[in-house]
Amino acid sequence: MLKRNAIFLILVAMVSVIPFSAHFAFPQTADDIKSLRDEIKALKEGQSAIQRDLEEIKRLLRTRQAPTRPPSPPEFKETLVDIRNGHVRGDKDTKLVMIEFSDYQCPFCGKFVRETMPQIQKGYIDTGKIRYVFMDFPLPMHAQAMKASEAALCAGDQDKFWEMHDRRRNSKNAGA
Repeated sequence: MLKRNAIFLILVAMVSVIPFSAHFAFPQTADDIKSLRDEIKALKEGQSAIQRDLEEIKRLLRTRQAPTRPPSPPEFKETLVDIRNGHVRGDKDTKLVMIEFSDYQCPFCGKFVRETMPQIQKGYIDTGKIRYVFMDFPLPMHAQAMKASEAALCAGDQDKFWEMHDRRRNSKNAGA
């Protein structure tokens, strides 16, 4: 009996609260209803725009082709390099040849000549392990590269190529 009375009281309380809460939960004026309708319309338009974007993303993902296999490395091709016009250091009969294509103004070439070449000279050229061939390769982006190359070639005509070449090893301002 006590249980029935408790349930009855809860139902009475709920029934009395429903009309009161309904009075405050829903707008009463036409302006309030119009404002809610405008918000709903804006939400629907936003949702439609999001849906279109998602469909576009799905379409792009479907059309994007995944690579079937990794690209193969380029095929090795034997290439002959004419070194007759190059300047040679080391034993001419040594079969292993190192060819350097260099630009006298290139800062990377200059760093190589100053820092790496002395080690190669000492450990490989002077010991007869390799023959070293220098090839002029002036780059058009370096304004004085062609003139420096010409100067080295003129020095070579006087058997002074390596003296001219090695000046760049001692010059910190010169590229190569």
